[in-house]
Amino acid sequence: VKCWGSGQPLRELIYCKDAGECIVQCLEKYDDSLNPINITSNQEISIKELAELIAELVGYEGEIIWDVSKGDGQMRKKLDDTRMKQYIKHRFTPLRSALQETITWYQKL
Repeated sequence: VKCWGSGQPLRELIYCKDAGECIVQCLEKYDDSLNPINITSNQEISIKELAELIAELVGYEGEIIWDVSKGDGQMRKKLDDTRMKQYIKHRFTPLRSALQETITWYQKL
């Protein structure tokens, strides 16, 4: 598998079920249309670690090649969760579990 860049940039990920629950809570509790609210799990992972985790969860034993001739893009994309913490009370699904559930769902298609 060939991936672009070095794999070093960090990204925040959120499980779709968690995002859905947080959106419902926002609709119920947040009414300031002039100030958007960020929804984040605060689960930050490098693209390299993510690729390796997905490979592990699907049983991929081949090589992951990093094509550093392709750009990394922004090194970090961190959301500000200040407003979210005031309005949303949710226990986020751990990234490993969320990925495993997603992979299992996809493999059943």
